[in-house]
Amino acid sequence: MAMEDSLVERARNGDQAAFSELVREHRSQMLGWANQVVHDSALAEDVVQEALLSTLKHIGRLANPDKFLPWLRTIVRNQALMAIRGQPRKRELAVGIELLEDQTRTESYAGAMDDPQLAAIGNLALNQVEKLLGRLGDRERAVVRAYGMAGLSIQEVADELGMKTGAVYTALSRSRAKLAEARFEDEIDRYLGARRRGRKPKQAVVRHVRYYGSAAAYNTMASTMMLSIGASGYHNISMKEIMGATGLAFRIQATPDLGISGAYAFDWGITARSGFERLGFVGAVLGGSGVRLDQPDELIESMDMIVSCLEQGIPSIAWNVSNAEFGLITGYDDQERSWSVMDTSSSGKKLPYTKLGRLYADSEWFVAAPLRRHSTWITQPVSGIFKDAAMHIRGGIPGDTVMAKKIPSVHGKEAYRLWIRSFAGQTAVSPLSVAYQAAVVAEARAYAARYLDSLAESLPIRVLYSSTVPAIRHAAGLYSKIGEAWAELARLFPLPYSADPAAPGPADRSVRLLEQALTAELEAAEALEEAADLLERKG
Repeated sequence: MAMEDSLVERARNGDQAAFSELVREHRSQMLGWANQVVHDSALAEDVVQEALLSTLKHIGRLANPDKFLPWLRTIVRNQALMAIRGQPRKRELAVGIELLEDQTRTESYAGAMDDPQLAAIGNLALNQVEKLLGRLGDRERAVVRAYGMAGLSIQEVADELGMKTGAVYTALSRSRAKLAEARFEDEIDRYLGARRRGRKPKQAVVRHVRYYGSAAAYNTMASTMMLSIGASGYHNISMKEIMGATGLAFRIQATPDLGISGAYAFDWGITARSGFERLGFVGAVLGGSGVRLDQPDELIESMDMIVSCLEQGIPSIAWNVSNAEFGLITGYDDQERSWSVMDTSSSGKKLPYTKLGRLYADSEWFVAAPLRRHSTWITQPVSGIFKDAAMHIRGGIPGDTVMAKKIPSVHGKEAYRLWIRSFAGQTAVSPLSVAYQAAVVAEARAYAARYLDSLAESLPIRVLYSSTVPAIRHAAGLYSKIGEAWAELARLFPLPYSADPAAPGPADRSVRLLEQALTAELEAAEALEEAADLLERKG
């Protein structure tokens, strides 16, 4: 430790070589500490870079060199917690604003250090901060400098600048929004500049893509997957196959308040990835349910994928391009810096590049597309579909428990029971939510019956796996009955103007219908498990 104490003492006095040696010695440890908190290697790298900057600024204040290691570990842990909590005190402005706290010390280190990596980090961060601050008005800039550079409290900033504390909070909030937007705009500038230098096309559009017939489903994830796959040249993949392969035909979930968002309260990423795979495609999926697009590099990754797909004539699936549903990105225009988008409510609408995944303050970020076809063998994906469907009705498929932390919801039989308790207690629930959920599940179960019937009739199943046919047909018949029960529920509560879910007559009838449907669902789960077991034995 004596040697390390010496290095720390020299670093405290401005010795850049000593500081570089400390970094080289402890960087791998820092990565380990960071990863213990964030559980993400890429994010851990970002945490360590931020921690290095903080160490660089504050090492001169470390009183006891022998306490360097626990001090360093505390810095890394705090930075890691900031990264996963999202909005700590200084992060509420923008990445890098905290460097203003001790600009003079950081500049001297950045300019003098022999370590190129650390020097580059310091200079780049300072340049970015100054450039970002130039986007603010005079008063906003003064507030940010006082709060971020001088480290003053809200009250002290107010006293210093002759403002009310409420005005300081407002200035900080506006500054944060402007700085966040500026960071995204700067990244897009760099991305488009690179495209210009590479003489890339300035625009592309996929024509003749529109909602029609079976594509105009209540489940817009399935309908947009069908349209995207069709545009890639595979027009023979039907809606029932997509509903079956994704598992959407067998799903039911509900939020605790039985709100309308329950229809989409599942893991979009897992559903899209497994759906593409089972349909015989390699799919790209970015973001997901409950995920926010916080970093500019995530936006650029999305843009790169979308542009590449559009140049091959494939529209990308995205969430919230216009309304709170899945839609398609059908074109791009670098000169206008906008996407052409469509969903069930609009077509050809323009969405600014910066608003992809960020249309509203609480928007979720999700982009997906089929990249290429691959060969697959029927037994493995079909048995997986059956097992996942059975597991779901009994409480949820793998991944839903993780998503429940971001989107609280119940699945399968628990969703049924939540609805039954609501109707039995004649609880006040949004009539629109009841009508919409009934229509969604009725449609899904009708597709489940059709999907299973088509499997039972398919040549590979009839010839190679004939022993599975009775179980598949039995499940198909049950799903047909389940669909009829939900269709009756939908007639009790029709869109767009539903009856009162708390009215005794409709409520009592709904309880009986849902209890019948749940009994049939559990029986169908047993039939699907039997079919999956037979498929895997033969396979």
